[in-house]
Amino acid sequence: MSDNTQVISPREQRVLDHHSHFRSQILDPAKMSERIKGAILLDSALGATSGAQMWDSSTREGQAVRDAAGFALGEELKKISAFNTREVLQRLKSATQIADVPNQPEIGYNSYEWAYISGAGAAEWSADLQGNFPEAIVTREGRNYTTLYNAKAGYSWSDLDLARAALIPGFALPTEKAMQSARMIAKGLDDAAFIGTAGAFTLPGLLNQTTVVSNNANPGAALSTLSGDNLYAFYKTQFDIYVNSFGDADNDGWWVLLPKTENLRIDSTYVGDGKQFTVKQLLMQTYADYGLRGFDHNRHCATAGTGATQMMCIYPRDGMAAGRVIAASYIESQPDREGFTTRVKAYGRTGGVAIRQPLTMRYVYGL
Repeated sequence: MSDNTQVISPREQRVLDHHSHFRSQILDPAKMSERIKGAILLDSALGATSGAQMWDSSTREGQAVRDAAGFALGEELKKISAFNTREVLQRLKSATQIADVPNQPEIGYNSYEWAYISGAGAAEWSADLQGNFPEAIVTREGRNYTTLYNAKAGYSWSDLDLARAALIPGFALPTEKAMQSARMIAKGLDDAAFIGTAGAFTLPGLLNQTTVVSNNANPGAALSTLSGDNLYAFYKTQFDIYVNSFGDADNDGWWVLLPKTENLRIDSTYVGDGKQFTVKQLLMQTYADYGLRGFDHNRHCATAGTGATQMMCIYPRDGMAAGRVIAASYIESQPDREGFTTRVKAYGRTGGVAIRQPLTMRYVYGL
């Protein structure tokens, strides 16, 4: 008998006979071992053996199933982890609507230190690069610490899920729970970035900083009832307050964050009798030279105002002024065995938002 001849035990033969749909493929020596394992698995699932016996490494079939399932898990996790990382990054509104602080903390840090910063100084002219080079002056006021906390979630597979993916053609590990885990973490990180967190794990967000100046909108009537001209006049009043109080920005302009309904309203409401300009277009023309870079919407603006009302946030997308503290967007652990279940734990690590230059921002409540 050749050394490569596969010896099939009576039990394996019985299982193969029981599951006739495997027979057409067992003639291929390269596939025979996997088909036997798959048949044993299905036989076990149908009650021929218990789950414990199926995964018992002291038995030939149990070790075979473990080896094959372990390989399948490793291969699948590489793909799933990469997909989940992309899923989190694509879903993070805060990654596109808030600039990151410079020098992000390392993942092992417990906190992030920052200070209120102001700068001064002016460049001097010369023809030959000789003489004095004026030093930049940066003033740091106070020492502030933002604690880093973890937004955590996880997902799991049963032993049967793993073995099916390893042994049966056409089967793959279910990915729905893995995707949901990634979405849960993305939502947690976004919530912390915009409205912070409360309770034992308190973090500051972009929309709830006590150092930012605020005022009530007082539009005189619901924005939904205003004409295009009056709607433009309302926003012009708010922007004039911001521009006149803040002056020229050292950062690259400012953005306006609105509830989705209000962003859509200024994007679809026209000024005047004709339809030449929407309110948003006219505002962009009026304030482009004063630093206005654009408008955006975020679901948190619908309820982040006083008494859970709508609010508007005017702010720079500059990490030195208002920056997101994010040590890690998404990290997965190695899979852990718990009974007949394999679990994967994942987390993102953040410190919310650090506001170094609160005067570059303004909240408008009661839209």
